[in-house]
This record gives sequence, structure tokens and C-alpha cells, in this order.
Amino acid sequence: MTGYGQILQGLADHAASLGVFDQVTTYEPTSAPLTAGSGGLGIAFYATGTWQLTGGLNIDGIVRITGARVYRSAVAAAGASSQPADGVISDAIDALYGAYCGDFTLGGLVTSIDLRGIHGVQADTTWGWALLPDDTTWRTATLTLPVICEDLWTEVA
Repeated sequence: MTGYGQILQGLADHAASLGVFDQVTTYEPTSAPLTAGSGGLGIAFYATGTWQLTGGLNIDGIVRITGARVYRSAVAAAGASSQPADGVISDAIDALYGAYCGDFTLGGLVTSIDLRGIHGVQADTTWGWALLPDDTTWRTATLTLPVICEDLWTEVA
């Protein structure tokens, strides 16, 4: 069985293996993603919701394994000094989505990253700017990553 923490860590490990991010975390940031002025690129993965899939694995006429669509968000951020910030983040997001197309099960950890939205919401990216209390500006891209895991919970009769 795959758990929530394993999914977050699997996404983070996958992103880190690409070598395009200077920092990869598994928690929602509450401050600048990198040291101010570093000009680097960071990404943070965190949970945003879970919805049970209909159906499940039927054993002896009883649904015993329940799956879920687990939403994970990722925020990629580059300091405004990373010029052009859009290009820095775009290249990294391209690498990330390209890697998901080639290994959308995270090495067998999950059923799939639902890039096309077969089970509901598809993967997407929303661009924005973040002005932090220390007056630093960060270019951000927030990704919605619907992760399908067909063996999240085991039901016991």
C-alpha cells in the first residue's frame, strides 16, 4: 500500500532527479523558497485534497482495496533576479511534465499522474508573482498534480 507521505516524497525525489531545481521540499512554503537573492529555482510539493475513486479491487465479491485521486500541488519559484524568470521556470516545468509523461507511475509507486484528467481534473499550471514581506519578488508557477493511487487503503470485512 502506498501512503500520503510516500507520494509526496516520490514526487520530490522525481523532481530532484532532474537536476533543474536548486531546492526541493515536501511542505507548503511559508516564506521565500530559497535564500533571498540566490536567484535559484525551488519547488515545493504539498497536499491539497483527496477524493475516493469509485470501484476498487474486488476480492471474493467484496471491494477490498480502495483507491483515490490525491491532489498534490507544487509551487516552483524563481527570484526576480533570475532573468528571465519566466524562462527559468518554464524550462524546469517542461522538464518536469516531460518526465511525468515518460514515468507517470513514479517508478511503480502510484497508478498514474493523471496528466489528461481521465479520472477528473487534469494536471495544470497557474502562473503568478509573489511579493514577500521582505520586499523580494518571486515568479511562481503553481502546478496541480492529480495522482491516482488504486491501492491507498485496504478495507477489512
